[in-house]
Amino acid sequence: MSKIGKKPIHIPAGVTIDIQNGKCTANGPLGQIVIVLHPAVDVKVEEGNIIVSLKKATKLTQPLWGTMASLIQGAVKGVTEGYQVELILQGIGFTAESTGNKITFKLGYAHPVVLDVPTGITAEAKQQRGFYAITIKGINKQEVGNFAGIIRKMKKADPYKIKGFRYVGEVVRKKQVKKTA
Repeated sequence: MSKIGKKPIHIPAGVTIDIQNGKCTANGPLGQIVIVLHPAVDVKVEEGNIIVSLKKATKLTQPLWGTMASLIQGAVKGVTEGYQVELILQGIGFTAESTGNKITFKLGYAHPVVLDVPTGITAEAKQQRGFYAITIKGINKQEVGNFAGIIRKMKKADPYKIKGFRYVGEVVRKKQVKKTA
C-alpha cells in the first residue's frame, strides 16, 4: 500500500483538472501541465479532490501508484504556486548576466558560456555582495530542476576554494589544502 497514493489530492480554487484518453491536464493561473497516466492507474475527480487508485495491485504496479499521485500533486502545485530554484555563483572573476531568454556566464574559461533558457522557464541573475544569485522559476518541477542541474554541472563548487555554483542552503565543506611530503 502506498502512503502517498492513498491520500486524496486537494484541488485549490482556480485549478481545473481534466482526465481524458490516459492524460491528466491541470489548468491554473500560471499555466497548463499535461501528465501521461500509466494504464495500471485509475484517476478520478470527486468532491474537489483527486483520487488515485490502482486497477490491479501487483509488484510491478504498486510503485506506480505513489509516483502517479506525486506527479499529479506536483502539477497542481506548479500551476498554482510554481517552482523556484536558487543558485549561487561565487568566485573571483566569475560573472552571470541574464538577457531575454539567454544567460551568459564567465567562469574562467577563454570564452563566455551562453545558455538558452528553455521555454516555460524564466532565469534571472543578480549581483549580490561577493557572489551572483541565479533564480530559476517555472511551473514544471522537473524542467526547473533539470535546468538548475545543467547550470550547476558547468562549474561545481570547489571544496578547496569554495568557487563555483552551489544551491542556496547547500553546505560545501572546505577541505584543507593538500600537502606534499
